[in-house]
Amino acid sequence: MPEQPIIKIPSIWSCKISTGWINLAQCRKIEPCCAPNEPIYALVTWNRGELELFVGENAIAIIQAWREAHLKYGLN
Repeated sequence: MPEQPIIKIPSIWSCKISTGWINLAQCRKIEPCCAPNEPIYALVTWNRGELELFVGENAIAIIQAWREAHLKYGLN
């Protein structure tokens, strides 16, 4: 039987926002959006399917941390 590759992904990707810390490892998807004359926002879909909207500086922090984690771990 061929060996299956093991993918090591951390269980915690901490991201500091204005209300504390969030764990991006619990995110299924992050949808960033920026419209003219509107604050940037990020719609987060958590692993259990709940949606949460982050706006402004919190959205920017989440989007940057998500991109850095994906670059570091080679995720899509």
